[in-house]
Amino acid sequence: MSNKLLLVVALFTMGHISAWFQFNSQFIWDWWKERHMLSILIYSLPTSFFFILGTKHAVEMTDSVWSSRLLGYGVGIIIFSILTYAMMRESVFTPKTLTCVILSLIIILIQVFWK
Repeated sequence: MSNKLLLVVALFTMGHISAWFQFNSQFIWDWWKERHMLSILIYSLPTSFFFILGTKHAVEMTDSVWSSRLLGYGVGIIIFSILTYAMMRESVFTPKTLTCVILSLIIILIQVFWK
């Protein structure tokens, strides 16, 4: 795996982690339930930063905006699955969800290895 690909995956991972907490903290901690504006102010800048840089490097690596978007999507589904299971105990092991996660892995592999 190239250093550029590792950087892209790391940036998209951080962006999706930040976005996950921005959207879902309200369901985990009562303190966040009515603090939507604070959530927007805290998470929006780092989330945007990670996604903009991830997209920039992905497009440089693949010469394709489509590849960038699909890589970001695939990474996002995997990160969402991990965090939703770890923080909210919602299982990824239902047939429908597991199929979608597997398809996301296939999307990532296609974008990385299909030239």
